[in-house]
Amino acid sequence: MRFTFGLVTAIVSFAAGAAAGPLNPLLAPKICGDPRLGVPLLRAYNPIELDHFYTTNIGEFQNAITKLGYIDEGTTGYIFPSQEPHTIAFYRMFNSAIKDYFHTTSVTERDNALHSFGYTYQGIAGYLYPDTAYGTLPLYRLNNPSATDHFYTMSADERDTVSVSGYFSEGIVGYLFPF
Repeated sequence: MRFTFGLVTAIVSFAAGAAAGPLNPLLAPKICGDPRLGVPLLRAYNPIELDHFYTTNIGEFQNAITKLGYIDEGTTGYIFPSQEPHTIAFYRMFNSAIKDYFHTTSVTERDNALHSFGYTYQGIAGYLYPDTAYGTLPLYRLNNPSATDHFYTMSADERDTVSVSGYFSEGIVGYLFPF
């Protein structure tokens, strides 16, 4: 009888502790930002300059379309305009000599582009996740060296389609909420 009572006490104590919170912090659910706070990452393409352009600023987007020769290609995905829990910065740079917008989440890659490849820093385009833990999907980065164009998409089909036209995969740059 003592053994049974001791076993029941141990089980109740364990259950009470589990109800209060996970025993292993690695099993705790990750807190993420509210997806409703995400804004569209807009994409446009200039067929003369052979350049893709990405922004969350609708005024900047409209200017690119009405005055700079870009064509509206819609929404790439949803990105946070400000830092949310567990998000990382998505840095934006531009090289005016080769007419290329370049984005990265890597500080090392950003600094290398600025110091070695003639890009100028244009700030943080938004914030995205470093992994899929929050119900997000990959944002693929591709590069076409002959067109000097970086291309970003969440569509694996689109990624594969442009791969046959001179774009090379540079992997996943981060994770966004789908459009």
